[in-house]
Amino acid sequence: MAIEAPAAAFYAAASVVSLKRTSVPPENLEPSSPRQKLALGSLLVAVMEDDQVLASACDFAAAGEHLAAGLGCGAWWNGRRARVSDVDSLARATLLCTDAAFTDRPDRGARWRGLQAGGAIMRSWGDCFGYLMVATGRAELMTDSRLNLWDAAAVQLPVAEAGGVFTDWRGVATIRGAGAIATNAALAKVLREKLLDAPVSGAQATHAAGPDGRPEAGS
Repeated sequence: MAIEAPAAAFYAAASVVSLKRTSVPPENLEPSSPRQKLALGSLLVAVMEDDQVLASACDFAAAGEHLAAGLGCGAWWNGRRARVSDVDSLARATLLCTDAAFTDRPDRGARWRGLQAGGAIMRSWGDCFGYLMVATGRAELMTDSRLNLWDAAAVQLPVAEAGGVFTDWRGVATIRGAGAIATNAALAKVLREKLLDAPVSGAQATHAAGPDGRPEAGS
């Protein structure tokens, strides 16, 4: 079904999440700082036309946080505009992943652990909440070695609409890649130089991510 107005898709996705929200006792969540919140479960919704995500919404009931985005409509966090951070130094960056072991791709794990030399704060078990952290400026990197299409579809647009960059491990802006790397714009190049499986070249170059995390013109 074609949806011509991304704004309509945005409200549809946000409404679905609002209707399905669940509550978790506050004693089950004990954040020590805004950059160390842990989300216990989430609800993700995306509205797509072909491979284009028109809108998505993510609800983290335990954390009391809600993130929604519409194509060209921006990203919104608990009712206010979401923006990625402007942190441009690895020494000040917060870097997240879901599984630091990277058991399916030890080579990626080695590159991930190599980031420690830059003095960054590194945490695992980010899951989908890690992408919210990037989109809201509380982390500079979230990565998964593997990511299902339905998960990628829900988190890609908020990151891109918040000013971040979302690619797979080849540097291609796609929700169908093998895993995902989401960053703020300021560290997008530096982090991908250290993490990507291989430089984007040849036919892939036409699909390289632009500064907004979407394929550049001509892709």
